[in-house]
Amino acid sequence: MPKLSPTSLDHLATWHEDLQVLFSEVIKNCDCSILIGHRNQQDQDAAYVAGKSTLPFPHSKHNRLPAFAVDVAPYPLNWEEYNQFYYLGGLVVGIATKLFKEGRMKNQLR
Repeated sequence: MPKLSPTSLDHLATWHEDLQVLFSEVIKNCDCSILIGHRNQQDQDAAYVAGKSTLPFPHSKHNRLPAFAVDVAPYPLNWEEYNQFYYLGGLVVGIATKLFKEGRMKNQLR
């Protein structure tokens, strides 16, 4: 069974509780890497300047603590394997809907 790496777990710990619950379930079904959690001002400014974010600090949902935004990729990471990203995205939405209906997530994913 897939499991999150120590780095992914460190990033996960900076996320909103609902997202932690969600990705604790997602990993049981699909191997993935958590690329980023909370971004401080320096990291957000760098992401904005590099074009990796469209919002300057403090307007990204990554800038909240806990973070309300997630950057996740299928593992192993291959940016050319679009179908893996589509699969992961669909799985995340499906599991989030299920967890919300079961009352295990307080907020709906959007």
